[in-house]
Amino acid sequence: MIGLSLISSAAGLVQNQQQSMLSAIVERHTNSVLLDRIIAIDLKRFETPEFQDLLRRAMNAMGRMMGVTGSAIGLARSLFLIIGVAAALYILQPILLVLAIVGFVPMWLASAASSRQTYHFWRSMTPNERMRNYIFGLFTSREYAKELRAFALAPYMRTLYERLSNERLKELAANLRKRARYQVLSGGASSIVTALT
Repeated sequence: MIGLSLISSAAGLVQNQQQSMLSAIVERHTNSVLLDRIIAIDLKRFETPEFQDLLRRAMNAMGRMMGVTGSAIGLARSLFLIIGVAAALYILQPILLVLAIVGFVPMWLASAASSRQTYHFWRSMTPNERMRNYIFGLFTSREYAKELRAFALAPYMRTLYERLSNERLKELAANLRKRARYQVLSGGASSIVTALT
């Protein structure tokens, strides 16, 4: 037990170190790709709102790249686990494997549809997010906060910020309702398959 505990601790240490290295490599690579794209764009295109929206999405995605990398590693682990479970079910009773696959399909379809809805929400909200962040930055930046007060723009900008925030909340609520429908349908289909099993 002591030996297994030491091996487990050593494996955890190596895994943490490898994950830190992987994180640094992924960050370096994504930054390099983004910088290459930014440098290649001419100034006229760089100044367009469309490119700025694209740039904002890319910068937001950079923070999630390590999560994507970790998810890819987790997906590989899960695939090996699924193959093992599928083999065991097939050996025990092939019909159980068929029922498991039939039960998995609705969850997979719901998950894909929910992910698509999430993507569409964030993509459509990019201009709103840019404006909200810009306005918030005006209030929190020393240099611009003085100008807002000097020109009596604070009430107008505050109202604009609230309007943008309300639009975002309205879209988020609609998006969450759509995603909830997919989850309810998935849960119902899985329950039917479980009952059949």
